[in-house]
Amino acid sequence: MVRIGRAIRAWPYDGGRLGAEFSLPKVLFGHNGRVLANQAEIDLALSEAAAGLATLGDIGDLNQWSIKRVDIAWNFDQRALPIIMAHTAVRIPGIRSDCTLHRGGEGISWCGANSHRKITFYDKARQMHREGSVLRVEISLRSRQLLGCGLDRRWFRFDDLYAVYRGILSAIPPILKLRPARTIYDAIAREPKETCDRVLGRLSHRSPSSYRRIRHKLRAAAAELEHTFCWASTLPESGPPAPVSVLPRQSRNSRTPVLIRRRNSAIPAPV
Repeated sequence: MVRIGRAIRAWPYDGGRLGAEFSLPKVLFGHNGRVLANQAEIDLALSEAAAGLATLGDIGDLNQWSIKRVDIAWNFDQRALPIIMAHTAVRIPGIRSDCTLHRGGEGISWCGANSHRKITFYDKARQMHREGSVLRVEISLRSRQLLGCGLDRRWFRFDDLYAVYRGILSAIPPILKLRPARTIYDAIAREPKETCDRVLGRLSHRSPSSYRRIRHKLRAAAAELEHTFCWASTLPESGPPAPVSVLPRQSRNSRTPVLIRRRNSAIPAPV
């Protein structure tokens, strides 16, 4: 294993080839609290990564690289916790397993068969120990999932990345904001979590689909969504919303007041 800076790891691979793993935002910015905002930044980050790898041997042309995994990520100007909790009962199309909730709401993830597709939501500001809240959504694709969406050869093109990113997230059903209580379930949803858990426990004999609908409604209410949340409208076909950059901690002597900085609208890139 060879490290090139903080962002690139390389190792001897099958048949004398070179294997490598790197984070393009880390290559370009030194951290991944910021996403690559346009094709020019993708190209620049790839150029720097290729220059580093070229010191170890012949890496060939970019189009000849054999890609095993692509991660696509974006930072949203949304409070993370309500969105995370509202998705706890959501089933992701194409992924059979239920979600995994991390540390009571710090993050949530769904993992497909053999980990070929993984979707993760978490609070990027909290992860980087910054004030505020920024929703980070990452999609990791491997092997057949890359082939299925065509990113095995177009993994560095931002328009293709966004199309795949939007397509996967837009397939998630909208999360509805509950109306004023009109049923017993609506009323229970406003009760403390312990009460909701006891009610859910007594409904465990229901069919999986029925139980999931009830749990979805209760979780969505507990998340205190300000409005119905829909990925299809959050991610317009014309391009993603303006990203948010989460800056890493400065030294103790630094008095820089900016913790989270919004950027111009752009398209997500590999991380």
